[in-house]
Amino acid sequence: MNFSLKFNCAVIVSCAIFFSCSSNSEKIDELDSQNTIQYDSLELESKEDENSEKIPEKLSNPMKAELICVTSMDEYENPKSDVSVILNGKKIKIQSVIGAMNPISEDEYSDYQIPKNAISAYGGWWAGAGDYFYISPSSNGIIVFHGWQDESQEDTGYHWEKIKEINL
Repeated sequence: MNFSLKFNCAVIVSCAIFFSCSSNSEKIDELDSQNTIQYDSLELESKEDENSEKIPEKLSNPMKAELICVTSMDEYENPKSDVSVILNGKKIKIQSVIGAMNPISEDEYSDYQIPKNAISAYGGWWAGAGDYFYISPSSNGIIVFHGWQDESQEDTGYHWEKIKEINL
């Protein structure tokens, strides 16, 4: 009988510790998932290059931004990617391209002539041509850039063009 009472007390104390710890880790996980990209406290270089406009050292508004690509198959069984931006929880479609798009890591930005201040980038190659996208912060929100390459092009580079500016 005495063993049963000790066992029940141990179970109750263990459950209390478990639930108090798990609720804190859930709060931490929730905070991590909410902080995709926060620019309210991130120091940014203030400089210009050919593919982005001058940005302030600090952005005044907190902003979460991410470039996403969802790939499916078109009616001819070719991969097709829908390129969108998630800005502060709102999804904004940019355009659709033929080919499967994959993320480009920050370590590869210089290989693709993407500036260091880019937030995220995607690219893909299909049937002799490639499409590439990246987003950069601006003083009012973000700028979306599109680039391309073709196996038969006579020049070099990615032909980056600003295609959309999204303001907060």
